[in-house]
Amino acid sequence: TNTELGKKADNVTVSALTTRVSTAEGSITTQAGQINLKANASDVYTKSQVDTSLGGKADNSTVSAVTTRVTTAEQNISALDGKIALRVTKTEFDALQIGGRNLLRDSHLEKAGSNEYLMYADLLSLFDTHGIGQFTFSFDMKVTKAGKINVYTVNTTNDKRKYTFPDKNFDVTTEYKRYSMTVDVSLLTPTGIQTNLAFYGTYGTGVFPTVKNVKIEKGNKSTDWTPAPEDVSAETAKAVFEAKAEI
Repeated sequence: TNTELGKKADNVTVSALTTRVSTAEGSITTQAGQINLKANASDVYTKSQVDTSLGGKADNSTVSAVTTRVTTAEQNISALDGKIALRVTKTEFDALQIGGRNLLRDSHLEKAGSNEYLMYADLLSLFDTHGIGQFTFSFDMKVTKAGKINVYTVNTTNDKRKYTFPDKNFDVTTEYKRYSMTVDVSLLTPTGIQTNLAFYGTYGTGVFPTVKNVKIEKGNKSTDWTPAPEDVSAETAKAVFEAKAEI
């Protein structure tokens, strides 16, 4: 019996071991919780991998510099687009027809309508001389009251117009402004005796037109007003004659 009792641990020893076991179990539980908070290796990058990846990224100053360069390039492209838009294409250039010569005599005269209608000039001899086709008309025009003016060939009694061209409407103000229109002139009545260039503001509207510096030139491009060469020659001859008369 004494021998068996000698093999048993005393209470102090058992108590000490129990305390150690309880402490160890507590540590194991704590460590298990901490392990659960850790990510699996397959789910995250290692520090080495992160350092390598960051090495391939641009810093903020580099990104800012590149952004500035891109913005500048975009602005330059927009500016070039604007300049390119101002250029004419080869097709447009080939189609451009510039007459330059004013075909209308006494075109500097200012003429005002006594009402909403103004007949400026008869173009019969002009088209008899220069033929039909594409012409550009340009003129300085104002009105007594802002409104629309229709530019056209007058539809005279018994339709005596020899030549015709499409009408065109303009919004006109009380201040002089330059207007232009390109039209295709065609033969209407071979036996016609008139082709009047008229400006009309619709009766009863109070829109009376005044016109001066009319230029009629062949082609599809209007140029600055110049007198007809015949008018210049006439003025020169007149000046020479008057000079000689004073001698």
